[in-house]
Amino acid sequence: MVTRRQFIVGSTALLASAAGVGAYASLVEPYLLEVVRRRMPVRNLPAELEGATLAHFADTHVGPVRDAFVRDAFATLQAERPDIIVITGDLTATYHAGVVDEVKRTYTNLSHARLATLAVLGNHDYGPEWSDAQHAALVTDALESHGISVLSNELVSVAGLQIAGMDDLWAGRFDPRKALAGLDPDRAMIALTHNPDSVDLAGWDGFEGWILAGHTHGGQVSLPFVGPPIVPVQNERYTAGEFSLSGNRRMYINRGVGYTSLRLRFGARPELTMFELHSA
Repeated sequence: MVTRRQFIVGSTALLASAAGVGAYASLVEPYLLEVVRRRMPVRNLPAELEGATLAHFADTHVGPVRDAFVRDAFATLQAERPDIIVITGDLTATYHAGVVDEVKRTYTNLSHARLATLAVLGNHDYGPEWSDAQHAALVTDALESHGISVLSNELVSVAGLQIAGMDDLWAGRFDPRKALAGLDPDRAMIALTHNPDSVDLAGWDGFEGWILAGHTHGGQVSLPFVGPPIVPVQNERYTAGEFSLSGNRRMYINRGVGYTSLRLRFGARPELTMFELHSA
C-alpha cells in the first residue's frame, strides 16, 4: 500500500519533472540549433561542384523568434562558408505593418554564399489566410534588396546545377510545370519547395533528384517511440529528414530554425542542414 508520505513525494517529483520538461521545451530547446551534416549525391553533378557545400534552412519566422537567436544562427551559417544557401519558406511569421522592416533588419545579418543565396516563399509569407499576394511581393522585394533571390516557380542555373524554386502550395501558387518548363533532364538538378505535400501532386514530370522542403518544424514536439503528435501536412509520414519518393526523387525536410506563436520544441531541435555535394 502506498503511504500518504510516499504519495506526496511521488506526486511532487512528478510535478517537478513535468515543470522541468516544460521549461526545457519552451526556454531551452527552441534555441538549441543543430547543424546536421549530410552527403548529397547528385546525378551529373558538374565537376566544379564536387565537394561543394549547400546550406539548407527554413521557417525562420522573423517576428516572434528572438532576434538574437536568428543572428546567432546566421553567424553559425557564416562560419560554415557555404557555396550555396537555400531557404525553403516561411521567412516571416507575423503579419503587421512593420514586418517588412523586420525582414530588412534581420536578413541584413545573413551573409551571402559564394555562388548563390536562394529562397522560396512559404504560406506565412503570404500574410493572413495565406492569401495576400501584395504582402508576399513586399517580402520578396525586401529579401532581394539584400541579395537573396526569391524563386517563384522559376528555374535557375548555379555553376551548372539546375535549381527549381516552387511557389507556396497553401497560397495556391504552386506550379511545378511552370517551374520545370526549361529543365534539361541530362543536367544536374534539385528543387526547393516549402510544403512537403507538394511532392505528391502532379507536375513533376522529368524531374529526378533531390527536393528540399520545410514547413513541418519536425512537428516541434516529437515524443520518444511515438514521433510528432501533430504535423501540418496531409501525408503524415512527412515529418523531418530524408524520404524516398517515386520517380527517382528524394526529399529532405528541414526542421526549421524558428517557431510561430507557440514557442515550444521537444525532440525536434531547430536545424541548419549542411549538404556536401558529390557525383551520384
